[in-house]
Amino acid sequence: MKFPVDAREVSLFGTGKEPKPVAKYDASGSRLDGQAVDDSGRLLVTVSLMLAIGDDEVSLINVKVPATNAPALPRFTRVKAVGLVCNPYVSGGKQSFSWSAESVSVTSEQGVSTPTPK
Repeated sequence: MKFPVDAREVSLFGTGKEPKPVAKYDASGSRLDGQAVDDSGRLLVTVSLMLAIGDDEVSLINVKVPATNAPALPRFTRVKAVGLVCNPYVSGGKQSFSWSAESVSVTSEQGVSTPTPK
């Protein structure tokens, strides 16, 4: 079951890492040559983001998005994710989450300030 994420309840920030191609797998879980595509045939990439919930909880998440909708996201810039979805699952007896979105982009909202060396 997939859960849409209310973007008003979380803050997302870029990590400065370049988007990476999503590997392609068959139904049995065996890795195939090539890059994964979405239902519309668009190539998928993974974008690394910082997810902040409230004042004291921050997690690094990897979000799958169509490659055409995944620009480079500078470190600590506030990011908007359109259609962000969380998909919880169990793998090897551990609970985990996969994330996907239709697009990610830098917003005009203020991000985190980083200290400037003197």
